[in-house]
Amino acid sequence: MRARAAHGRGPLRVLTPTELLLLGFGVAILFGTVALMLPGSTQGGIRFIDALFTSTSAVCVTSLKVVDTGAFFTRQGQVIILCLIQVGGLGIMSLSVTLVLVSGRRVSIRDRALVQDAFIPRLSGESLALLKLVFASTFLIEGVGVVLLWLFTPEHKWFPSLFHAVSAFCNAGVSLNPDNLVRYRYNAGVNLTVCALIVAGGLGFFTHLELRRLSACRRGSCWS
Repeated sequence: MRARAAHGRGPLRVLTPTELLLLGFGVAILFGTVALMLPGSTQGGIRFIDALFTSTSAVCVTSLKVVDTGAFFTRQGQVIILCLIQVGGLGIMSLSVTLVLVSGRRVSIRDRALVQDAFIPRLSGESLALLKLVFASTFLIEGVGVVLLWLFTPEHKWFPSLFHAVSAFCNAGVSLNPDNLVRYRYNAGVNLTVCALIVAGGLGFFTHLELRRLSACRRGSCWS
């Protein structure tokens, strides 16, 4: 009876982590699409299909685009794209797991296996603290990247430094420059910073966690 109540078919039933994942992706993409179509997000308006494509690409960090991000979108639109990239980089799965943990629900064996398949090694009492570490580490690494890019780029502009730091760490590959980062090909500081951000974001947080466990002389999990 209790299980049936928790997973009932009624309109008010609690969503499973799988459904939260799908809903999270859909809501983020839809929100981004609508936000990009708002007045002030573009220089002269944008078609629905182009806004949808841009939003989907940003959330899924594919680096595909149908318009020039730096020239077509205003600062408002660029901030929206930046937020979508950040959400995609952090991972809707992490946000879904956070909702499950905060709600106090028990995670079924089936849902636990699904989450583990998405590179989340364990759902236990330390998961909430782990997710906090994920967010804190993200903003710390990106913050360092912003400062370094601001120092190494000759323009010394904060927003482009922020945008490219987040884009690099989230492996989004999106740039505000029409030539991407070609103009910095002889700038060792920019290249090394971007490379470090890409590697740090590409390795994933649980790789860093296992390295931290091993460095503390603790036994690593099978994921290590």
